[in-house]
Amino acid sequence: MAKLFTLTRALADWGRTAKRSARTVVRTRAVARVAAPAVVPPSRAALKVRPRPGDRFMTVDGVRLRYAVHGRGRALVMLHGNGTMIEDFELSGVVAMLAETWRVILFDRPGFGHSARPANRDWTPTTQAALLVKAATRLKAVRPIVLGHSWGAMVACAWALDHPQSCSGLVLASGFYFPSARLGYELSAGSIPGFGPALRASMAGGLGRWLGPSIAAKLFAPNATTAAWRDGFPAHLGVRRSQLDAGAADIAAMNPAAAAMAPRYAGLAVPVA
Repeated sequence: MAKLFTLTRALADWGRTAKRSARTVVRTRAVARVAAPAVVPPSRAALKVRPRPGDRFMTVDGVRLRYAVHGRGRALVMLHGNGTMIEDFELSGVVAMLAETWRVILFDRPGFGHSARPANRDWTPTTQAALLVKAATRLKAVRPIVLGHSWGAMVACAWALDHPQSCSGLVLASGFYFPSARLGYELSAGSIPGFGPALRASMAGGLGRWLGPSIAAKLFAPNATTAAWRDGFPAHLGVRRSQLDAGAADIAAMNPAAAAMAPRYAGLAVPVA
């Protein structure tokens, strides 16, 4: 089963190695030379970020969401992590395996992939869970199992805490559950006025595509990136300014959300794996 990772975790690693920038640049170029042949730069047409043929959409509470459904059987909702989208699960092979016995429902969380993220809301895990519960209900998902990966695990927890009758169990993978002083320190650069937006503008303006091969290599290490991921993952969506901003906002929400939810975990009324 392929590992599932997020772009933001890689960016945090880059931030921690900033003091060793000279050596980092040398290593980055070396990795890029190895990985680059397997990565085809997106064309101008691809950068128009058009949905795939056959993509499905619904509008819930004024928010346009992209979703996908695979297989038949009992409902399983899968929620992706920060900086990524539906394809992260699909290209891993996990969905194909699960769809043999489950009705697998996937959503692009607000602001990621092809889902909208209106600016007039505070997109906490609680807010996102409330929206996705409504979306799953519209798809006739009756008390689904909810699988959350990384930041999606926070949304899954909020789903079970706030909507226990709309969930029969949780599967949490590589989640963040308790506030961390270290997290605040590592991500402090992103909160510096002017610097955080400038960094995201640089990533969207071309730096993200240049670093893409080395970031991917770091995320998959010690394994190699898979052919399915290299050929099919729409990395150009991940370095759009709108998605980078959504990712930064989700990172900023992690500690406050974890602090608010942690005292409630003992009250979870569904099985948790």
